[in-house]
Amino acid sequence: MSPRYYTIASSSAKHPDQVHIAISLEWNANATGSKVDGWTSRYIDDINSQFKPGVLSRIFIKDSTFIMPESTKTPIFMVGPGTGIVPFIGFMEERTIAKANG
Repeated sequence: MSPRYYTIASSSAKHPDQVHIAISLEWNANATGSKVDGWTSRYIDDINSQFKPGVLSRIFIKDSTFIMPESTKTPIFMVGPGTGIVPFIGFMEERTIAKANG
């Protein structure tokens, strides 16, 4: 099975020892509205709900090239073609941390 990439939905400034992702466990597959499970999303849910010590899963994190503006007064115009809102959760956490520190 090919790797499945997920967009990180958290800020490392707010959660330095954690990585949050957002997944959909099922979606409408076609015009009939039949529901389909995502293979990898279901696997992640199974790991979470049936956690057993010693069960390992390989996870790779790719560094982001996104840089937040230094000033929290700089407006941010966000467009996510194909990404949905997931990356913006982390961006907003990052902005909130910067405002609190700053």
